[in-house]
Amino acid sequence: MWSTFRDAAGTLRRMSRGVVTVLILQLALVLAGCSGPPELDRPRVTDTDRQRVQVMLDEQIIRNAMKDVSPQPGTLLAEGSWSRGSVAASIFSVYPDEGGGPASPELTERRTAESMGVLRDTGWTIMSASCDVPEPGGSGASAPPSPDPGAGSYSPLRWALTAYKHVDGVSYWANLTAGAVPSGPGFIDLTMRAPNADDPADLFADRPAGLPADSTCIEKPGIVAEDVAQGSPIYLAQRGPSPPEGANPAR
Repeated sequence: MWSTFRDAAGTLRRMSRGVVTVLILQLALVLAGCSGPPELDRPRVTDTDRQRVQVMLDEQIIRNAMKDVSPQPGTLLAEGSWSRGSVAASIFSVYPDEGGGPASPELTERRTAESMGVLRDTGWTIMSASCDVPEPGGSGASAPPSPDPGAGSYSPLRWALTAYKHVDGVSYWANLTAGAVPSGPGFIDLTMRAPNADDPADLFADRPAGLPADSTCIEKPGIVAEDVAQGSPIYLAQRGPSPPEGANPAR
């Protein structure tokens, strides 16, 4: 009888060890699944992304920028998507309440044309240009600015362009926007973007056609009388790989 009892006890001990081993293996698998890929534990910035931001910072138009130059390297985000490297800069700005005096629309347009010229001269292809004029009788060009900031806002004249460039096989994108209110503020802002290290290096391999020099509404003298849109604007989305909804078109 004692022999039978010892045999039964040994069997139970072996079964218990087997159960514990199985539980340990299951726990290890669960923990491994929760940790996820190491590279997604936190946003990742590569040397490639840093180098591409430096290329944009070295652009002449950025070096000449007035103020507010904001570089941001491309980043692999925790959810597995990525943001593209960018540099934002204020190329020109005049705000009367800052003691700078009002900027005429002609001055802002001229500075916008000069900025386009800098881009052309440094190898950028201008894909699109647009000039928007407020509707007659509405707020903007025909409406005097109110001395009371709370009395309402006035739509500015607006200018915009998109461009791209290749440096060492990598494509870069630029979007310049400008606006001016008669006897009021004027501004020119520029955003540049570069592919993330996880993007294809050349996002403009199809080489979109460019607009000839001196052919755009921005470069021609005088303020246009009605809205003008030239070329085909292409926008490089801030995040990849999927463009944001509403981009027209986006890459």
